[in-house]
Amino acid sequence: MKFQKHIDFLLNNACTSIKFLVHRDFLHTPLTKPFMQKMRAEILEQENIKKHLACQHPDGWFGDELHGGEYGMERSIGTLLNAGIEKEHPAIQKGINALITPEIASQPPVFPGYRFGHSERKGRHRPRCSARCP
Repeated sequence: MKFQKHIDFLLNNACTSIKFLVHRDFLHTPLTKPFMQKMRAEILEQENIKKHLACQHPDGWFGDELHGGEYGMERSIGTLLNAGIEKEHPAIQKGINALITPEIASQPPVFPGYRFGHSERKGRHRPRCSARCP
């Protein structure tokens, strides 16, 4: 294999997420292998992954905004996927559903000091997740 030296280096020195991604995406190791299952469980126990998962609202939305913010929708889904969390994971599926469901995706964000301009929009915001998010 052309990149075997680089792959070997990563498998010997990288973090669990990188090792998992190398096995899954480059070596096409079956996810049913016990060591792959073990790495998947280790990834879910990483502090940064736990923080992102804790910021998911019951409706599937992550954080308080779509773009920006350390624990917003875009950043959380990207972080989870880049860490090796599979697109079939329930949190990812719930997040995707929130994005494609107009009743959820159209809710205005809540920012510190933000005031609703129209009375019909009051009460339609998602509560801030600061109690769960760092």
